[in-house]
Amino acid sequence: MDRVRQREDMSDDERLEIERLVTALRESEVRARAVVETAVDGIVTTDEAGNIDSFNPAAERLFGYRAAEVVGRNVSLLTSGSLRNTDGTLMREVAGRRKDGTSIPLELSVSEFEANGRRMFTAFVRDVSQRRRDEAALHASQDRFDTFMKHLPGVAFMKDLEGRYVYVSPAFEQHFPKPRGGFIGRSDTEVWPPDAIQRLRASDQTVVETRGVVQTTETVARPEGTTFWLASKFPIFSADGSVGMVGGIAIDVTACHRALQALRELQRIAPQRERLADVGAITAKILHDFANPLAGLSMQVQLILRRATRDPSQTLESIIQPVTQILSEVTRLDAMLGELKEFVRDQRLQLRPVSLRPFLQDCVDRWRPTARSNDIALALEAPRELPVVHVDSEKLRRVIDNLVKNAIEALDSQSGKITVRSSQPAPETVQICVEDDGPGIAEGLELFRLFETTKPYGTGLGLAIAKQIIQAHGGSIAHVPAKPRGSIFRLDLQRGGPHTLAGDMGAPGGR
Repeated sequence: MDRVRQREDMSDDERLEIERLVTALRESEVRARAVVETAVDGIVTTDEAGNIDSFNPAAERLFGYRAAEVVGRNVSLLTSGSLRNTDGTLMREVAGRRKDGTSIPLELSVSEFEANGRRMFTAFVRDVSQRRRDEAALHASQDRFDTFMKHLPGVAFMKDLEGRYVYVSPAFEQHFPKPRGGFIGRSDTEVWPPDAIQRLRASDQTVVETRGVVQTTETVARPEGTTFWLASKFPIFSADGSVGMVGGIAIDVTACHRALQALRELQRIAPQRERLADVGAITAKILHDFANPLAGLSMQVQLILRRATRDPSQTLESIIQPVTQILSEVTRLDAMLGELKEFVRDQRLQLRPVSLRPFLQDCVDRWRPTARSNDIALALEAPRELPVVHVDSEKLRRVIDNLVKNAIEALDSQSGKITVRSSQPAPETVQICVEDDGPGIAEGLELFRLFETTKPYGTGLGLAIAKQIIQAHGGSIAHVPAKPRGSIFRLDLQRGGPHTLAGDMGAPGGR
């Protein structure tokens, strides 16, 4: 300004402009100093020889030195290398050294400028220790993630909302004849058979729309055979809460599927094998039960022939008794043959919806006259809100008829009570019980074994057939002793119908 005043020929406007420029320069210097003083990164200025010219507060915090301790000293105090860019890179990493001797990784950016004819260098330094730790943690986490995915019992994947794969687990290469990279960036239409694409896209869309987990079963046809996959798909949310991707885990359940098919086949043929195993017992029973009646029939026929031959005038009354005996035996044998035929063939059901309580009421009403004539009280105890069940009503009626008839015969014309009870112990299950207060059944009897019977003239096929019918419905039948006396036969059925194959029956038996 003194020089400005010394110029006599300077105009007032020129003086004002110079003063404005000087003021602006001073303000710029203040702002620059404020930036340097408040910068987060350390800022170190050196001359061409590497001697420190300035050292901002951030550099003090970074290296542990005060500016007065380092200004004028060589920058080698702070780092083993030069701050100057000898390789032309704009930014690089170097090893720094704090006042206490500890080493720190630094990210370094250097700019060159000239001041008062001197080459100067300004270095911006940043501590990247935390970033190094974060990167190491990320790498470790990635390694753990890759190890987990490698040993996952199945495959895992992530897809964007357009259906393109952004990640597939290492196990993909074990299950599919294509490297992992062959999936990345590709959509379902590019990697799967046409028949699977629509199902895959539909389940992805369900995940996005419901924002929930979707369980699916997929099949993949291959030259070596079809594979079966149980998949669980789930949404992957973005930071704003929207669904950003669809993730999934799928497990190859082909072996389980085939094992289940084999089990179903065994279930289908097991009853046939059981019936074949019973052929010997049935044959012996036929020979035993049919031999004596046939011999008796033969004797009665011979008696009638002798009478008719010896005395043609023989009255009709004289042959009524043997003919009646013949008819009785034929009727008994015919009934036995009918039961045997019923036992050896599959129980094929004609299922239809049946309102359970009216059905049971009808069964009880049909047997009430017979029970009353034997001085037996027969009652139904069941709530009115019993559900509709899917059953073969004629076959189920046959089972209940058999149980009620057995209970009447067990009381043997003694006064007593028979109760048909029904309840719904679970939402999808109904229970029917036929209970009597008769003498009960002796211990040791296997009621559901073939030809096991408590009746002097029973065939031992009634409960065998009943069990076949109930198991064909997917249910079960059991005997429970009543207290203090009597018997309870309990049927458990599924409301919706059989859950096993028709004809899937257990070991036969009878009462």
